[in-house]
Amino acid sequence: MERREFLCGSLCAASGLAAGSAASADPEGQESRDVPGEKLKLVAYCGLYCGLCSGHGRIPKLAAALVATLKQDEYDRWGLGSAEDRAFWKRLNKMTKTDPDKCCRTGKCGAGFCAIRKCAKRRNVRVCPECEDYPCKRIHTLAASEATLLHDGGQIRKVGLDKWIAQQEQRTEAGFCYSDVRCLPCTVPKD
Repeated sequence: MERREFLCGSLCAASGLAAGSAASADPEGQESRDVPGEKLKLVAYCGLYCGLCSGHGRIPKLAAALVATLKQDEYDRWGLGSAEDRAFWKRLNKMTKTDPDKCCRTGKCGAGFCAIRKCAKRRNVRVCPECEDYPCKRIHTLAASEATLLHDGGQIRKVGLDKWIAQQEQRTEAGFCYSDVRCLPCTVPKD
């Protein structure tokens, strides 16, 4: 994906300029339904990419940088080894690690009551943009707080899921994070 496409997609979606309905699938963008499980694991049913969540990308990197900056051994040398300090270091070191199983598809992330996840499973679609009723009221509810959701859904339909995942990996490498453009509070549909 070119830098211009990346920025336009992110900025257009963030500013609310993204189209409300997804484009029809591009015949050249079609792919087999065989996206490897590990790649699909980071794609939420709604069409968000778990790798762009701050908990998967930005927070572990920043926590590791903080650990390196503080240099725990030097910190301890100054006699700051209280129980509170040890708890801080334990928590900070835990934040440097990402749990690959913490994602929508395993049910270990996101609201347990999420109607989008339940509906996608019931309809047996990998991601909502593959559904004939996309975007539905549930997606529009979530899109009110997730500025890139509708744009990304259109991209999935246009280029196919495998190419879209590659685009999200590029976004991740570029440092993009959903929390940069999220319109809080996040509203997850219950029904």
